[in-house]
Amino acid sequence: MTGLPPGDLTPRALRDPDAVRRRRALLESRPRHMARLIDYVADLRAQQPGWEVPDLDPASGGEAARALFLFEKPGPRTSRTRGSGFISMHNDDRTAEATYRFALERNRLPLEWCLISNVIPWWDGTLAISPLQRRLAAGAITGLVGLLQGLRAIVLVGATAQRAWDRSDVQPPPGVGFWRSAHPSPQVYAGYRERWEAIPSCWPDAEVLDRPQAEPRCACR
Repeated sequence: MTGLPPGDLTPRALRDPDAVRRRRALLESRPRHMARLIDYVADLRAQQPGWEVPDLDPASGGEAARALFLFEKPGPRTSRTRGSGFISMHNDDRTAEATYRFALERNRLPLEWCLISNVIPWWDGTLAISPLQRRLAAGAITGLVGLLQGLRAIVLVGATAQRAWDRSDVQPPPGVGFWRSAHPSPQVYAGYRERWEAIPSCWPDAEVLDRPQAEPRCACR
């Protein structure tokens, strides 16, 4: 679908500057499955020009995604100055790698069924979430979900993402399953190993998302 070489679609592939350049060129070609998402990101940047908004991954399902994985907030590895500039499970960090292995390998989800973003889409140099960002979250979430016409599942990844979503008062669209899980971070792995190991069972798998309506099997936290 993307024309990227297979090596660009492996865990931590975006540690390679050439892979990042190929990803950037793909996005700049404005592929059909990303067109409205590119405009969505541009609108977020215009709303708050002092904050960075990483690009959504054009190697993912884009507007055709069946599963939207919402993490809490972009981190340093998504910044164009310190990382790839993309929200991607191919970023060069342990959380991205765990996401890849849980979603694509353990749960057998095709990459083109997935899209990764954040409840708080802005990076302002800190992982802390400001009151203003919490207030802006509802509009950002609603705008993103409204562009995903094939969406069957929303997965809130981590307690911070869950709290931010709950405070936004946004509801999943009718017919869209709703999942919650722990965060696949090194910190959760080190301190809450059972929760980390349970993450794949708290996410939809290929069989679930192949049904006309995806019902969550559990609501892990």
